[in-house]
Amino acid sequence: MSNAKVLLSSDQMSLSKITNLAPLSTLIVEVSSNSKSDDETDSHLEENRPDNYQVAQTEVAVKPDVLANMDYLELELTHNAFVYLKDGVTVAMINGNKQLITKGSKIKALNQGKKYSMNGKLFYQIADNGFVKVANTIKHVTLKHNAFIYSRKGKALKNDIKHVVLKKGKKITLLDKGKITTIKGKKFYRVGLNQYIKVANASLN
Repeated sequence: MSNAKVLLSSDQMSLSKITNLAPLSTLIVEVSSNSKSDDETDSHLEENRPDNYQVAQTEVAVKPDVLANMDYLELELTHNAFVYLKDGVTVAMINGNKQLITKGSKIKALNQGKKYSMNGKLFYQIADNGFVKVANTIKHVTLKHNAFIYSRKGKALKNDIKHVVLKKGKKITLLDKGKITTIKGKKFYRVGLNQYIKVANASLN
């Protein structure tokens, strides 16, 4: 691309014949725009909490005697999260109210953070009969500009001779808990093995 303009900090660009739109399934984790958020996460609770809910203290949800005999992985919730029973469908109740742990709370995933598949979804176990969705601990972004994918050295990746571009509006899963990495003075999110996108191109969900 010898005749290409210098890229802005947010890869704003017009697509041309030398632009290759990436099949994301071969590169990074893409969240389908057709899936409803409350099918995977409990993010619909962020603004519309049910009337019959009770905020759970994670110290109550996780019994001390259970923790004493198990290795656990501490995680931070990126969405409000219901606590589910072993069937992965029924929400745990406290005094007749649904058990809810709020966004930003720390949970302790038992068995070194082992993931359990129930009813087609992945869960972490936080108590003897208490589970939260893995999706409630993951950070996603939506691209607000078309975005190149970069290597760890800050070089825009190509597929043969064409630069790989992710289209504006795509929802992407961040790795490393959404940690920001600085490469050559620019801020990036890691989205795959040796694959990064600029923070300036993305909006956190």
